[in-house]
Amino acid sequence: MRKLRKNGRDSQGFGNSIFMQPNETTRILVVEDDPIVRRIVVSYLRANGIETIESGDAAGASAHFSAIPFDLVLVDVSLPDGSGFDLVDRMRRRRDCAFIYMTGLGSPEQRVRGLENGDDYLVKPIEVRELLARIRAVLRRYRRAAPEPAAVAPIVELSGWTLDF
Repeated sequence: MRKLRKNGRDSQGFGNSIFMQPNETTRILVVEDDPIVRRIVVSYLRANGIETIESGDAAGASAHFSAIPFDLVLVDVSLPDGSGFDLVDRMRRRRDCAFIYMTGLGSPEQRVRGLENGDDYLVKPIEVRELLARIRAVLRRYRRAAPEPAAVAPIVELSGWTLDF
């Protein structure tokens, strides 16, 4: 769990706005084949109170995604065993989740494909503070768009009459 300062902000000056409840942890799957980049991203996210699971390939990411619910998946487009685009397509069919691409592929066609298929697209090299801000923005939008649970209307029975509100 991330420690907050007295003013409710973390060490980078961000508040806890991405969390649904103050004690609820955000869980992110980081899919990146470069171990150095993966370690930097995972370390930074964990230092900011985000639970992370990491994978260096599509097969490992699929296994984690099947077993664990995630709030967001951060995925590289170029993986050693497949395309990040294809991985996200498969994941979207299994579960609703937010997706951000983080990749060295920055042509306009690739960016458009990523934004049409995912929720955001970052071109490497990335700045980890920007990455964290984008994660928070995507999660705010994603959680706002989630349908609210339907309210159960009260039913009152009195003297043979039933009132259904």
